[in-house]
Amino acid sequence: RLRNMTPTDVQAERAKYGLKGVNGDSVFDAEIETGRVATQNPKAGEAAVEGEVVTYHLSKGKETVEVPNVVGEYEQAATSMLKERGFEVEGDYDHSNSYDQGVVMEQTKTGTAEKGSVVKLVVSVGKASVNIPNVIGYDQESAEVVLENAGFSVSIYTQYSDDEAVTVISQSKTGTISSDADHSISITVSLGPADSG
Repeated sequence: RLRNMTPTDVQAERAKYGLKGVNGDSVFDAEIETGRVATQNPKAGEAAVEGEVVTYHLSKGKETVEVPNVVGEYEQAATSMLKERGFEVEGDYDHSNSYDQGVVMEQTKTGTAEKGSVVKLVVSVGKASVNIPNVIGYDQESAEVVLENAGFSVSIYTQYSDDEAVTVISQSKTGTISSDADHSISITVSLGPADSG
């Protein structure tokens, strides 16, 4: 068995058994250090007679291949491209305002990498949504603080109503909006009951 031997070790081994050794083409082998025997023919354990030629192939080490850039590709196409090159693929998912749902927005490896290694992809699940705080019933100052802390720019309108003065009685947006939508909101604040005088 010549596997993992150096060429010098091979010479000593073949001399011991009266075999001839020929160095064949080098091969990739992730387990065997570069320059050591990766495979042989006849195989280890097969009978060999004195004077027979044993061809051994030295390891070129781990095979590296070009990693295709799959950012901007749909997940299924990106996965196929990477697997065709011999990579394993893992996916994570995140929101994006720049990439459509299902499109790869990041990958962990670029350039060249070991064949069989894992390339992690981050795939867009579309735009994130933002909850709009409901500030109806808040006093004006509290409502402004809550909305501004949530990332909204606030415009104030006033009108007479039966509600207590400085109480928010309506707002222009409710529910959720896309994170890249307009983040301006207007609130209407009560001036209190109109003077009947």
